[in-house]
Amino acid sequence: MNFLARLKYPTSNLGLMSLFSELAGRAQVIMASILNRLVMVAVILLIGLIAGRLVGKLLQRALKSLELGRFVKPLSKFSIEDLIGGAATMAIYFATAVMALDYLGINTLVASIIAIVIIAAVIGSVFLSVGNILPNLTAGIVIYTRRPLKKGDIIKYKDIQGKIVGTGLLETRVETDNKDIIFIPNSNLLREEVTIKS
Repeated sequence: MNFLARLKYPTSNLGLMSLFSELAGRAQVIMASILNRLVMVAVILLIGLIAGRLVGKLLQRALKSLELGRFVKPLSKFSIEDLIGGAATMAIYFATAVMALDYLGINTLVASIIAIVIIAAVIGSVFLSVGNILPNLTAGIVIYTRRPLKKGDIIKYKDIQGKIVGTGLLETRVETDNKDIIFIPNSNLLREEVTIKS
């Protein structure tokens, strides 16, 4: 008589005891298997977190030693080295999460949904970091087309006074009397009071 048949039709108290004993044994095996899988998932996640952080930091240091920032202008308040190192860290975190889900036996549909959510979060964060670029770009186009400020003008903006040595799409470079070059975002120059001296 198989296990399910004995569960439906126990024949005696002794049969019930062996049935409960077998049930307890199976539950113990299942719990041990689940616990084993959870421990392995915890180990995978821990290794992934350590590896992601380590690789990200090493990549940032390597890129800073190459002085990549001199060649690539930062698009936001973060340096290009920080952005690339952070992206590498996130990629390793994502790969680790997929490996942990795969070890748990969760199908690829769930992993795909998680991937879409992570990609959407990355795209959203990029758009948030670009938030300062769009107003500065628009102001740069206005400055370029209307020419209210041009190279060689001497301006006073807040407590900064100096000669415009260049205008770009995102910022205007001003050289002070001390020969310091100050970058002023174009949107600030259009929004706030600027005095042009002749």
